[in-house]
Amino acid sequence: MDFQMYKYISTIRNLEIVKIKVVSIYARLCSLPFKRLQLSSFISLLSFVYLYTTMTKAFY
Repeated sequence: MDFQMYKYISTIRNLEIVKIKVVSIYARLCSLPFKRLQLSSFISLLSFVYLYTTMTKAFY
């Protein structure tokens, strides 16, 4: 397996880990009745996390 393929697979794996963490944080926040997030703010948070991870992976 060449290095480019390994980098691609590890990026996908890291994004899956980030997605699981973000969903668990969202579920924890929604379980608190006074800290309910709107869906639009959650989507913007998720897109920010996705862009941040892809930008940091681009520099490696």
